[in-house]
Amino acid sequence: MTPSLAGAGQARLLLIALCLTAFLDGLDISIVNVALPQIQQQLGFSTDLLGWVISAYAITYSGFVLLGGRTADQFGRRRMFLLALGLFCFANLLGGLAHTPAQLLVARFLMGLAAAFNGPAALSLLTTLFLEGPARTRALGVFSSMAASGFTAGLILGGLLSSLEWRLIFLLPAGVALLALIVSWLVDLCAFMLNHLLDERDRSSTKDNHHANETEPTKEHAGIKGQNEGMRPPPL
Repeated sequence: MTPSLAGAGQARLLLIALCLTAFLDGLDISIVNVALPQIQQQLGFSTDLLGWVISAYAITYSGFVLLGGRTADQFGRRRMFLLALGLFCFANLLGGLAHTPAQLLVARFLMGLAAAFNGPAALSLLTTLFLEGPARTRALGVFSSMAASGFTAGLILGGLLSSLEWRLIFLLPAGVALLALIVSWLVDLCAFMLNHLLDERDRSSTKDNHHANETEPTKEHAGIKGQNEGMRPPPL
């Protein structure tokens, strides 16, 4: 893949982080389905309220996804991606530690909100990171397949994790989101340090050129003055 705005290594790391978030967005839709009986039993959900554990995520996501895309364009794709990813991590941690139905529902609303802002920002970052052509096509294919596989994996992981402890269905995505956040932050840090080093090199080169330009007229002036006074001009 040929990145447009970053080095090849940084582009691959960022692509991994973007694909992880796409996977998590699909995962959180379906991972709670199998765990609903355990959640109802331990937290005391009523039958009517239990359906909101799924609906809270889906309704919030569909209601705010357009606003998420607009916000990413207005305030910066990378900034909104990192903020939404941090919120997603916090919301899953809150869901994993919930002890009342209200706490879990608030966590699910926050998960949907984070996904609504995170998804458009991640897709926009992907299209600006890779040049138009085969590189971008492959990256978009990987991104889309990760989102689809996340939904399928949610059904499988939901059953496996809920058989151990239903809270793991939220704590595991929180850990993966934290990993993606760290990778994204490291990519930003590397890019900042690289740009800083390049700026320092450019400033040093400009300063040397400026010093050389100032020295040449001084030498010429000394030679002319020496000739006028019957002196030999200094060697150049």
